[in-house]
Amino acid sequence: MFSRVCSGSHRVSLPIVYRFFRFSAGSKLKRAACSFIASQLLTQEEKDRLDPIFRSMDLDRNGKLSKAEVKAGFLQAFGTFISDQEIDEMFGRIDCDGTGELEFSEFVMAALGQSHLLDMSRLRKVFAWFDKDGSGSVTKSELQEIFAVFHAAGLEVDNIISEVDYNSNGEIEFDEFYRAMVAGVH
Repeated sequence: MFSRVCSGSHRVSLPIVYRFFRFSAGSKLKRAACSFIASQLLTQEEKDRLDPIFRSMDLDRNGKLSKAEVKAGFLQAFGTFISDQEIDEMFGRIDCDGTGELEFSEFVMAALGQSHLLDMSRLRKVFAWFDKDGSGSVTKSELQEIFAVFHAAGLEVDNIISEVDYNSNGEIEFDEFYRAMVAGVH
């Protein structure tokens, strides 16, 4: 495994570059799950490993990474040049809230990748958070509450449910949630 030095003695592995270029949050449901995991369920070791990388790239110290900061950070830390087209495509896949900047949780999602983030233990915790009333399924009203952050209209929530509601009962059970989360994960 190749690595470069970033921020003094902090070593960064090049597979992070690979994960950034391959990462795509996918469906809104998967984006919400990954975002929750990245913001609430990281281990201390994961935070300790990724925080110095994020901070070294955050040149203006505003807690967010602009496209210019990501381009400069990748060039400095990894020796990887990113074209304007590549950075636009990358942000299109990673910038879940569409602000044009990457918050730490979005950076974490891409740096760790879905296969690492979406393990069974974390998925059970996310599902329990989505399932506000503890009924064992996620209802339309529970999803509407979750997706208020994404400004999703009721119709979009209906579409999200229909995409993963394999038994067509209008709710999402854990096995349906799990299948939707791990679909397409490498």
